[in-house]
Amino acid sequence: MPRAALALVLLLAACKHGASTASSHPPPPEVPPAFFAAGSNIITFDDRPMVQQAAEELGKHPDVHVLLIGRTDSRGKAEQNMELGLQRAREMREAILLKGEGKIDAARVHIGSRGQAEPTGNNDTEEGRAANRRVEFYFYYPDGTPLKSRFTAPIVIEGEEP
Repeated sequence: MPRAALALVLLLAACKHGASTASSHPPPPEVPPAFFAAGSNIITFDDRPMVQQAAEELGKHPDVHVLLIGRTDSRGKAEQNMELGLQRAREMREAILLKGEGKIDAARVHIGSRGQAEPTGNNDTEEGRAANRRVEFYFYYPDGTPLKSRFTAPIVIEGEEP
């Protein structure tokens, strides 16, 4: 397994289970990523099941928060891709809150961006670039740990210091 892939698996496990070892909580829910067209932050019909599932999970688990992390392919400038990732996460947050029909506290839905950092797909192919254009869902139980500290740089999280 490539080192970057192993690091991502370990990072997902750490984020999924949080810093706490307390077993008082069930494992946080999981939702597959939502994918986007090149250069777009528009949620498509194909993304609706993820929006629905995320809203349902937040409704069923009132102690759980979610961090939506927008990602991009490597085309374009890194700073523009970081902003595009944030726009994608912002659109996903709005869709989840709308689907929740006022029953989900917006303070439980956080957004961030990794831009083009640590791609999972090969940016030299269209298929790989398509795999990198996504929003990932990280459900977690808040424990006071800053979200940014759970990830390797670069990452931008709305509401946290740069």
